[in-house]
Amino acid sequence: MTTADSSLAPRCGPAWRTPAVVFALGLAAWWLLPDQLGLVTRIAFTALFVLSLDLVVGVAGMATLGHAALFGAGAYAAGIFALRVHPDPLAGLAIGIVAGSLIALASGAFLLRYRGFTFLMLTIALAQIALSLAQKARDWTGGDDGLTGFTMGPLLGRFAFDLEGRTAALYALVVLTLALYVARRVTDSPFGLAVRGIHENRARMAALGTPVFLRLLTIYALAGALAGAAGALAAQTNAIVGLDSPSMSGRATPASTGVTSPIHRDESRGVSSGTRIRGRRRRPSASAMRSSISA
Repeated sequence: MTTADSSLAPRCGPAWRTPAVVFALGLAAWWLLPDQLGLVTRIAFTALFVLSLDLVVGVAGMATLGHAALFGAGAYAAGIFALRVHPDPLAGLAIGIVAGSLIALASGAFLLRYRGFTFLMLTIALAQIALSLAQKARDWTGGDDGLTGFTMGPLLGRFAFDLEGRTAALYALVVLTLALYVARRVTDSPFGLAVRGIHENRARMAALGTPVFLRLLTIYALAGALAGAAGALAAQTNAIVGLDSPSMSGRATPASTGVTSPIHRDESRGVSSGTRIRGRRRRPSASAMRSSISA
């Protein structure tokens, strides 16, 4: 590989570095802020939701405002499982992950056939449909009153969820760290690079023989699994699932303000004509073009 080629190659650090830093910071907060463990827990599962959203918006380049439906699916699935089947936290977390990924697969098979503004509007419709279903199915979701009455069992059969929230905060932090590691490994893999290529130039990747739809559906299902995990964590640590879980009211802020997470790094690839702002390349000005032509 020549010097020019090596300068154009993306620089990917070890996948464990960022998760290790996040876990260390979270563990310090868990130790130093015993009175704010509820806030630490909320930050952890919200960060997991943002991480999931970044896979769709930041890595794959698909603007969505319906990601809360996947969060709500995981939350209700974990809550119903704890109430009607078994209160084991890890089993409920797995159920939430499966629920989020299945909803993402089912909806993505239809949504991903559209792009741009049409895709954005359809994702809003998905969130509204999920909210309406949660309101109608009162026997399962509790309707406007929310899903309550379930108590989580001890984690790993030994660590009970205490009133101070120490177990819940550490549990959420560990799940966030593992999810961040998996996301980093995926986005730094050839599959992740292909998804980034689709984000940059879909037509070129299709011309190269990349199965664009299948790649996008896979990353969308992975994002749904992480969103379902975030919803399951929220349900288990709060012991309640409200109608704000599948709605846009409390979950639209990360998408509307622009998502930036540790897995979405905008490496420089030797592009000298313009800068990048939120993943888009700014066109050079006319004076810059004239000066480059004269040179």
